[in-house]
Amino acid sequence: MESEFRFFNAQEPNSLGADGVYIVHIPPRIRSKEELMSAYLKNAELPEYFGMNWDSLEELLCDFSWIEQKNIAIVHEDFPALQIEDVRVIYIDILRSALNYWKTDSNHKLTVFFPESDMVKVVDAERKS
Repeated sequence: MESEFRFFNAQEPNSLGADGVYIVHIPPRIRSKEELMSAYLKNAELPEYFGMNWDSLEELLCDFSWIEQKNIAIVHEDFPALQIEDVRVIYIDILRSALNYWKTDSNHKLTVFFPESDMVKVVDAERKS
């Protein structure tokens, strides 16, 4: 199975912020759903109505009406170590849903990045979703 996500090496994150790309930075050491939601709220500049839950995250990752740039990159410094495996799978499923949504829309292009060092974890979660 080929992953829908992109993987980068340690030198690449700086080159991901090319002109015209809106970067949503997901910091390392995310351990809970609450920390992940807070990272999105802060770093994706989500609208005030963001509900800090999975449904709201999925809805907004398929919207981006508040972002002027066409190209959007969600860049994870590591694979969030969410405490429960089911939660990691839910997160991967939401990201895949957003990627699939933007494949059919020309308003935005979404790319989701993870470090190469977390490829096995990400692909494993993809298989389970």
